[in-house]
Amino acid sequence: MLPITDEVIKKQQQIADLWYAQGLLPKKVNVKDGVLTPEEYAAFTPDSIKSNK
Repeated sequence: MLPITDEVIKKQQQIADLWYAQGLLPKKVNVKDGVLTPEEYAAFTPDSIKSNK
């Protein structure tokens, strides 16, 4: 797995904006609304994955 950086979010937002402009999405999407905080992510990540870091 790779971290979701601000750059990744920015690129995803650019794609979402393009899809909206092309009529592929019925309304604007804010990608950040779908990104978990580190605390939220840690709350459900299995210990076996956490220990592989």
